[in-house]
Amino acid sequence: MTPVPQQPGDDSVATRILSREALAASPETGLENSAWIDGAFTAFRKTGPGLSFSILMGEPQLSAVVESPEALSELKAQVEVEGESNDQVPSVVGHYCAGDAVPEWTRDAEGRLGRGRDGVWWTTVDDARLDDFVGRAARFFEQRLSRLGRWSSFAEWARRETGADLASDDDPGPMTPLDYWWLAGETESLAGVHALPVYPAGVGLYVPPEDGLIRVYSCMMKAALAEAAYSAAVGAAVKSSPLPCLGCLLGGAAQLLGRDAVKGALLDERWRVEFAVCEEHGADLPAHFSVFDGDETYDLVGCTDQKTVPLWIPRRWNDEEPHDLHAWV
Repeated sequence: MTPVPQQPGDDSVATRILSREALAASPETGLENSAWIDGAFTAFRKTGPGLSFSILMGEPQLSAVVESPEALSELKAQVEVEGESNDQVPSVVGHYCAGDAVPEWTRDAEGRLGRGRDGVWWTTVDDARLDDFVGRAARFFEQRLSRLGRWSSFAEWARRETGADLASDDDPGPMTPLDYWWLAGETESLAGVHALPVYPAGVGLYVPPEDGLIRVYSCMMKAALAEAAYSAAVGAAVKSSPLPCLGCLLGGAAQLLGRDAVKGALLDERWRVEFAVCEEHGADLPAHFSVFDGDETYDLVGCTDQKTVPLWIPRRWNDEEPHDLHAWV
């Protein structure tokens, strides 16, 4: 039996909690978001109020986008740890500020230092190839911010958030591995908090009791926005915490808490994730997760414990016949 598709989350809620405007208003710094840009893994870190970000890259991408050996050496010198080079620590290759968050010192008297239509960007070292790359990265990120919470389809969500073209019948291109997060709270101060073995006593997973959908976010930045929004809405502290393996944690939580507490999940406040069970894994353990969007079905594949990255792919890309699935609810 194929699980019955449900409607995705309310667009107005998504745009209220996850939006460019909400991110600009957030005072938090250190929040990160990442993407593959022209085959190079690139991270964006919020460094100040408004929409101010550092652009970071690590090896081997760094060597591929920097032309000058002198500039490359200067960037690598940024990440020396106790006198020894650390290739695992990314270098700050540039900065980006949206148009409504531009520090005065980024412009000269004629406004020429910053480049870009909707914001300004600049590199941390003088290098022609890096200059071009940082410009493309800034434009990509500006587009991502402009569509935050306003995705028209799951395929657009995947394109903005993972860089993959899920509408293509061919290779979708490199997919950015996403860092998933959910919400937790104190069991005595917040309704809908359920104890789980991954948390100490008195702390548990927050599942809004009005719909039973576990809130899941695809990066630290979105999770922080949701943390603030839900804390304000319920009048108690809600904290975001990372999910080392999305499928394992969703399935395990549903199995432990049961169908009365968990009806499914909501991804980035927009996409309802349907849970399904099969004979192989048993009727009490959801092991299949899907998003239905119009006529398209997208399945979660991959498991961190099995050394594969959790990814969302169109069902037509699956090589194997799916199990005989039954809806969790």
